[in-house]
Amino acid sequence: MGKGAFVITEGRTRLVAYFLPQNQLQYKTYGKKNIGVFDSGFGGINILKGLTAKLPQYNYVYLADNARASYGNRASQEICNFTEQAVNFLAKSSCELIIFACNTVSSEAQTKLRSIFPKKHFLGVLEPLATHAAQLTKNNRIGVMATERTVSSKAFITQLHIANPNIKVYQQSCPKLVPIIEQGKHNNREVEIILKTYLSELIERNIDTLVLGCTHYGILEDKIKGLCNLEMQIVAGQVSM
Repeated sequence: MGKGAFVITEGRTRLVAYFLPQNQLQYKTYGKKNIGVFDSGFGGINILKGLTAKLPQYNYVYLADNARASYGNRASQEICNFTEQAVNFLAKSSCELIIFACNTVSSEAQTKLRSIFPKKHFLGVLEPLATHAAQLTKNNRIGVMATERTVSSKAFITQLHIANPNIKVYQQSCPKLVPIIEQGKHNNREVEIILKTYLSELIERNIDTLVLGCTHYGILEDKIKGLCNLEMQIVAGQVSM
């Protein structure tokens, strides 16, 4: 995606999407009922599609920090700083509600941003994702594929245990996936080999539900399904929102 912004009008929904380094962003106002959606890259587009389908009466401003993706291997403070910059932009673009379409941001920055911007409303993708997975599992064994930072935060373990303390959670960090997706290489033959490596340990744990704990991974959902047994429940962000 080249530098710049594009506008899509469909029905009553107006979407303004930005793919720019933060220092080149231009603040604009698009109305009083905007919903902001922020992700570190292209993965959040799947979340956006679900939102525009369910809530077409709103305008959406989508911000992707693909200039600094991925966030999954960055320090917590750096993630918070980048997210604060994004929220400032979306707030100045008249976004009353801001959705973090990034599990790394949801696990690392959401709580802090609520204290910095007490008058803004924030939603993350992590909590609904975990709640949906807890409702689906039949054997209380859930696997989570996520970035290194999300795995180390143990945020999914916490949320799944809030939903059901009897659930056993098995996490797998997948550091190679986001760079591949951001570079547009997700259809390369090497991706299936990488996915098999990441999935093997989770499948050996006899999980019946698999959480795609990074919105980028939704782009690989069909490939992941093809490597799992037919009974496996796959939970991705666009479904849970």
